[in-house]
Amino acid sequence: MDNSDLLEFDFSANDNFLEGIPVGNSHLGLMVYGNPLREQLPLNENTFWINRNKKFRRNGDYYKNYKKVQQLLLENKICEANKIGSDLLINDSSKVYSSCGKLVIDYNTLPNISNYKRSLNLSEGYVDVEYDIDNNHIKRIYQSSFKNDAIAIHIESLNDISISVELTCEIKNKRKTLINNNCLSLEIKNYRLKYYSIVKLFAEEIRFVGNKAILTGNNINIYYMGATNKFKSNYKLYVLRNSNLLDISSDFKQYHINSIADYKSLYKRQSFHTNLDILDKYYNFSRYLLISSSRMNLAIPKCGLWDENVNNKEINGYDLNMSTPLDYSNCLEANLFECFIPLLNIIKKMNKSGFKESARLYHARGSVTHKYSDLNGYSGISGNGLSDSIWPLGQVKMCEFIFKYFNFTKDINFLKKYYNILLSNADFLKSILVLDESNKYVLAPTTSPNNSFLVDKTKCSLVSGCTSDDQIIYQFFYNLIVVNRILGHEENDNKGYLDIILNLHHTQISPKNLIMEYHDDYEIIDPSHKYVSHLYLDTINFLYPTNVVREASYNTILEKIKNNADSDGQTCIYYMELLIHLGKKEDAYKEFLKFANNYTSPTYLNMQNGFFDISANLGVARAIRDMFLVDSNNKLIIGLGLPKELNTYTLNGFPLNNNLVCDIFKTKYDFVLQIESDKEKEFVINYKKKDYFLNLKKGKNRFDLNIILDK
Repeated sequence: MDNSDLLEFDFSANDNFLEGIPVGNSHLGLMVYGNPLREQLPLNENTFWINRNKKFRRNGDYYKNYKKVQQLLLENKICEANKIGSDLLINDSSKVYSSCGKLVIDYNTLPNISNYKRSLNLSEGYVDVEYDIDNNHIKRIYQSSFKNDAIAIHIESLNDISISVELTCEIKNKRKTLINNNCLSLEIKNYRLKYYSIVKLFAEEIRFVGNKAILTGNNINIYYMGATNKFKSNYKLYVLRNSNLLDISSDFKQYHINSIADYKSLYKRQSFHTNLDILDKYYNFSRYLLISSSRMNLAIPKCGLWDENVNNKEINGYDLNMSTPLDYSNCLEANLFECFIPLLNIIKKMNKSGFKESARLYHARGSVTHKYSDLNGYSGISGNGLSDSIWPLGQVKMCEFIFKYFNFTKDINFLKKYYNILLSNADFLKSILVLDESNKYVLAPTTSPNNSFLVDKTKCSLVSGCTSDDQIIYQFFYNLIVVNRILGHEENDNKGYLDIILNLHHTQISPKNLIMEYHDDYEIIDPSHKYVSHLYLDTINFLYPTNVVREASYNTILEKIKNNADSDGQTCIYYMELLIHLGKKEDAYKEFLKFANNYTSPTYLNMQNGFFDISANLGVARAIRDMFLVDSNNKLIIGLGLPKELNTYTLNGFPLNNNLVCDIFKTKYDFVLQIESDKEKEFVINYKKKDYFLNLKKGKNRFDLNIILDK
């Protein structure tokens, strides 16, 4: 095993969530602390979403209030519009992802521990903890299984040990704990949500004292299984069936072999190895997290699969403005197409529920989703205040992933299947876009998500149009017109799509030489706001400026992000990505090191305001990839962001647009590119700002770049 596929630590997390190591199969998860004395392991189940404390509207007629605020904004009565909006438009009825209990394991040992090691095997997908106590060597393996839908904790030792195991939960609603048939089980009812879990125990001797199980022996196995009625209607039978299957085959060795084989079937599709070990570790850790948290038609919540909190005050769901686009920004590029399907599943759910919200809230055609969604595809309004909630472009932004999937696969049947989702979003936009005083199309009211500004010393969030909205709407209709051409639906172009594109506000530069976040040069309350929402973070080219942001705007965007770059890990990654596209190689690598050193815990987890936020861990892989390969408009740009320290690398199994797969290999003497194509076609590579034209044949094509570049 290559060293870049192993993360090793000589310390336990001591129940510090941000120093844990995540283990999961996309349905079940736990965070491994590795404490030799006592562990309290947070348990997660990806459909365990519970109700937040609701804020009900003071006036049930949302549309009437919405139109009133719209008119005030169009009349430039900004403060009055925001006052009414704050009183009458905010609503909160979404659910939040939550921990569903803890598995407490007491190892009943004295703190006389030596040779401690905790490691994550990225290439085989499990966590290993080893240490010595006196004359006894203890080894633990924590491993999830996709096929068994379980997480195992295997404990082996030279001499017999005795441990106690307890299953607990802090949720106050109805719950009960049962002990039978060498199992601990927990049942929870939270409003309409029902959850059932089993902890299956195998040891030479098992006895029960109160709610605890005492296990003795030198080969102990603990299996966690659980499900809710949102995951399976017959959730209890599902968990019991999995438990019975483990009774039939309780041999951990076979469980271990089968789980590794399944995990490697995804992980080994791609390899990424360079002479800079830290780049390898972050890129490969990102792939591990994606495989562990996005399968079984279950998309990734804001914290990933792992959360230690119960009933978060934060909206720990799908943040469609920022976190979710980052989560999947490198999924197809990582050759993990199965892990992309859960996102498409959520988009379909949002689209279905969004028709009702479009009609109820806006009296509009089509389908709408706002800034946040949940496992049910919730499309209504939720959030913490105006700037966090009144933004009706969540589903429109997610449509970028439909376009992206097609660009990679060129699957016409896929495009036909999702075409109606695109049309329903177009119908919604056409229904609610209005003309402002400059005769340009705007959304009113809207926000530049999570940002606010001052008008007459009054904090405001609602506006009639903003820069990020303009760019999202422009890109959506531009892509839809292309799709109409591909599918032979040019007649739909007569629905006014081109008219909207031609009559949107253009991106403007302020007197301070910055991209204007709004159509007017308001004083931004927090210029270093982490969402960098004045930019359109488009999910196909990922922070590469879209058509409406011209080359001349680069320096102003760069300056703005630079001012933001010290605020959090996400912004640090955006800055790194932009530096790569500007060709500032050394600065981009410095920004990566800043992310690694300042914004992640000792176990590589991104820390966002003191909490684990998986988005930057997943997003950094896209930025790392773009150092080597940028795939744009049937052109492959090679080595755009490679620092001088990086001189050897091997990248295998990297998908490109147009159904191509790329391998690239570079040493001091060799420089080889291999591209697998499904048909004959012309292809362009760019190296050091110079284009080279290649003719691809069907199958694998091997090119010696040293020869090509010398021509």
